[in-house]
Amino acid sequence: MIDCEIVHAGRSVRAFKFKEEELHPLAEMEHERWLGEREIIEPHHADLVPWAKLGASEKKKDFDAIKAIPGILKSVGLAVRRLE
Repeated sequence: MIDCEIVHAGRSVRAFKFKEEELHPLAEMEHERWLGEREIIEPHHADLVPWAKLGASEKKKDFDAIKAIPGILKSVGLAVRRLE
């Protein structure tokens, strides 16, 4: 969706940070992923609502999850790299 790939981390891989304009659509996608998971595990969860009806503090969780991806990948020897 944002023209990136996951690669093995190496010396030639630059530190990665999402662009501001990438964060919102990715956070919304994360919420949709979470909805699918949560509908099975906990079908009466209070946050099983569309993105547009989600409160700011709940949206922040999705933004934080996206922002954490590069660090999580780094911890297992992987990295995000932009396609050229």
